[in-house]
Amino acid sequence: MSENSLITVGLNWQTTPVAVREQVAFSDSVIPESLRTLKRFSGCLEAMILSTCNRVEVYAATRDAKGCAGFLRDFLASFHDRDDPRFDQYCFDFQEKDTVRHLFRVAAGLDSMVVGENEILHQIKEAYKMASKEGAVGGALSILAEQAIKVGKEVRQKTKIGQGAVSVASVACELAHKIFGQLNDQHVLILGSGKVGKQALKNLVKDGVGELTIATRNRVIGEELARMYGANNVDFSEWLRYLADTDIVICSTGAPHYVVHLQDVKRLMAARKNKPLFIIDISVPRNVDPEINQLSDVYVYNIDDLKSICDSNLKLRQKEVRACELLIDHRMEHFFLKIEKLKAGPTIEALNQKFDHIASEEFEKLAKNLSSTPEQQEEMRRLIWNIKNKFLHHPMAKLKEAAEDGGVSRYTEAVHRLFDLDSEERKPKS
Repeated sequence: MSENSLITVGLNWQTTPVAVREQVAFSDSVIPESLRTLKRFSGCLEAMILSTCNRVEVYAATRDAKGCAGFLRDFLASFHDRDDPRFDQYCFDFQEKDTVRHLFRVAAGLDSMVVGENEILHQIKEAYKMASKEGAVGGALSILAEQAIKVGKEVRQKTKIGQGAVSVASVACELAHKIFGQLNDQHVLILGSGKVGKQALKNLVKDGVGELTIATRNRVIGEELARMYGANNVDFSEWLRYLADTDIVICSTGAPHYVVHLQDVKRLMAARKNKPLFIIDISVPRNVDPEINQLSDVYVYNIDDLKSICDSNLKLRQKEVRACELLIDHRMEHFFLKIEKLKAGPTIEALNQKFDHIASEEFEKLAKNLSSTPEQQEEMRRLIWNIKNKFLHHPMAKLKEAAEDGGVSRYTEAVHRLFDLDSEERKPKS
């Protein structure tokens, strides 16, 4: 009887530059088909894909950890047509306890560029929801995702890990402060109405920015945001017209390609009369051509450039990080107890089924060979089932006790061998 292992294979902001991350990111539209592809691999029993601006990670339950990890690495490379031999160097993989700790730390915001960020918890929920919808999770991986979400909530409730700049959007606004000081005289143009763009908008209004312009493809959303935050709303096709009067551009459109091009900015910089332009691109894939940074008086920051601000914020919250790690250690113990009980369940069920089958067979033989009334037959049935239940009471109790103590594997293996349960599982269902 082989047991399932939990593994994860992926890459993140710590191992991989944004130029590579943007090439392997999964859009929401392709994740369902990707999960179906993973399910077709016999070694991948469960799967979940977590793809954000800072990470691309695949979580799986498998009976062959090594083989499945290799398959997942190949899957990430082949799905995105990556022939770069360095790609494998960017990837990491974790197994069992390291996988659990990793996802718990991710959910807590400890593995993020912005330590304590809140967006990642929502992203894990969405990843789990998509995997559940496709029937790609069940059992151990479902427990892992649900427990990780609980850990993410708990660390934010019980620690101060969320204090300070706790999102990519807030760090982008902090960078704007470092560049300009006060923002009350600055004109900010926000490209896109996605979640990060909305958060940046909210933070800028709170910081008293001078003038805000929002360029979106969705007119209804754009007008609603403009009313909420006292901003100008323009159609996305017209945003270049406003660039000459803009000091800061914050770009997060969700487009899979560049929307801010070198030649457009180069042409417009002449009209600005060498007035500096700061562009903060918090999109993955990037929305701003990095070559724009070569132009005079233009300064482009991508999501990886925000790291220095994140590092300074981390120093302020280091004590809270330690508190979170202790909480995660405690929750890992609870998680593995749940997994032990999960492992015991099929063995208990198989043992019950085997003895139910034996008791039924013996009752049928007895009923055929004895002349008895229906009442007597019912009494015989009750007697046989009472003997079965009493016989199994102690083994069942030991299995449950071992599950609670975290040592069920040796008991389930022994029960399967003693009662030949594996051969019973291979029998066709009647």
